[in-house]
Amino acid sequence: FVNTNDSTIKKAIDNWYQANMLDYTDSLEDTVWCNDRSIYNGPLKSKDEDSSTNTYTRFGANGRNVVLHQPSLECVNKLDQFTVSEENGNGALTYPVALLTGDELTLAGHGWSGYSSLSYLYTNKYWWALSPSYFDYYYANGLGVSSSGNLSNYGMHNPFGVRPAVSLAPGTIVGGGDGSRDDPFTVDLDPNVS
Repeated sequence: FVNTNDSTIKKAIDNWYQANMLDYTDSLEDTVWCNDRSIYNGPLKSKDEDSSTNTYTRFGANGRNVVLHQPSLECVNKLDQFTVSEENGNGALTYPVALLTGDELTLAGHGWSGYSSLSYLYTNKYWWALSPSYFDYYYANGLGVSSSGNLSNYGMHNPFGVRPAVSLAPGTIVGGGDGSRDDPFTVDLDPNVS
């Protein structure tokens, strides 16, 4: 897969980053954000078939989190390793920010099964994960978190929220806050790390 056009969500996240985070870029790590487009099963052509074929294509995150319940943080395809620089990924990002993957959300307590509203990420709202889920004969589906806190499949036409995520660079510590909208995290540089 070649990355030619930015998605609507990426454009919104980039605009948010420009407006709110540019001054903090030096405190952030150029993390690999894994938009895993590997195929778990099915023919990719299913997106172009009519409904009488009843076929669909599951992507890797769907297979790991929905079918097997075995999340993984491994990202094997370099084209799916979204980063700002090409040093450790594909260099396709403008800023070091993206969405959390379905696998990360499962590990945080928002899995397909065993989910909990006690997760530190719980919001009582619907929001998107980074991971594609499957193509069926109607539309593309992505993984997202429901208002009850579980990871599930949703048609990409749904107007869910997005929660941009960043990774703190080594030597950056949380100075306060709980990460909520009303009390956001504050960060400090650790004077003992250079």
